[in-house]
Amino acid sequence: MRKSLRWALAIGIPMALLSIGCGGGEPSFKGRTVAEWMEDFKNPEYDVNRRAISAIVGIGEPAVSSLTAGLKDEDRRIRVMALLALRELGPKGKAAIPALCALFDGSESALGTDRQFFLKTVAGTLGRMGPDGIRALLEATKISADDMDPLSTKDPAAAFRGAAKVFFLFEAFDASAIPILIEIMNDKGADAGLRSQAMLGLGMGMAGKGSEEAAAALVQILKGADETFRFLAAHTLTIIAPENEDLYGYLIEWLKDKESDIRWNAASMLGRLGGRAVGALPLLEEALKDEDDDVPAGGGRSIEGDPPRDGGGHPGTRE
Repeated sequence: MRKSLRWALAIGIPMALLSIGCGGGEPSFKGRTVAEWMEDFKNPEYDVNRRAISAIVGIGEPAVSSLTAGLKDEDRRIRVMALLALRELGPKGKAAIPALCALFDGSESALGTDRQFFLKTVAGTLGRMGPDGIRALLEATKISADDMDPLSTKDPAAAFRGAAKVFFLFEAFDASAIPILIEIMNDKGADAGLRSQAMLGLGMGMAGKGSEEAAAALVQILKGADETFRFLAAHTLTIIAPENEDLYGYLIEWLKDKESDIRWNAASMLGRLGGRAVGALPLLEEALKDEDDDVPAGGGRSIEGDPPRDGGGHPGTRE
């Protein structure tokens, strides 16, 4: 026994995991079953809740069915704590993916008055369940490709804000999701709405914390032939890589386009770059003289008012 214990500690197995029940009955941790630990979810004390979640995470996959059932419990605390436990389980909790996705169709009466917050946590849980969870989240929150088209509105950001489900993607992913999102975004055989949502995930889903890998993939789309995806790529780059030289070059090029909608979108996105786009002011001023061209004056004011960037930050914020 001592030898096996020393071996377990040597390879980094926490002592607590050694107390998980392994018999033929219901899985347990420190002598308590999943159901018994979940009773502690009702306790208003944070420390009690955390101990219960840690214990259930220690049990692992055998606890997923009970946690999935907990998502539908009448007690709000149990619903929330079951969700948080699944979030910490990560890919080990992927058996709960269908139940988690179904929650997006739930009514306020079923999920409570904090439905928006709850579903945002659902999205963050799916976003941490590996490739299966990420794809499922994008499918569950997907909106039509037309709704994602910045050229369908005078404000390229409004196309994103127009669908409430987009809100759920904010901060839904961590850095481990980037390769998966890029793979989906670049899959020309995939549904256009799904590809758009993956692109959105690289922007909003990462809360503006992009990567060189993501920026490089978006630049390749920016250089492509699909007009809708090019504009979506540009919009995402204004969020995660506003200092990108290719982005700036294309926005300047589009500002000279014969189509007023393209010029308008370019001006709006240049406005998000702040002082980084000060060199575009002469072109913006020229565009403002055109009575037939409804280029946003706010773009010029934003550029003049914001200090130059040295990279990073979220567009539209002062640093």
